[in-house]
Amino acid sequence: MSEIDCILNATDHYEVLGVERAAEAASLRKAYLRRSVQVHPDKNSDPRATPAFQKVALAWQVLSDDDA
Repeated sequence: MSEIDCILNATDHYEVLGVERAAEAASLRKAYLRRSVQVHPDKNSDPRATPAFQKVALAWQVLSDDDA
């Protein structure tokens, strides 16, 4: 299964980033950066790259929010 498939089929934000629920902030950031580069539409020609990138961005936005 490709990275894009994993992201698009993920059921929660942690799964989108490929981290455990107990991941620390630094691990979340590292996972976000890694995944966002892998599926960035400018770097990935797959037509599903844009929705995958948007899902990664949303996961990062939610999980990095200190108020959540």
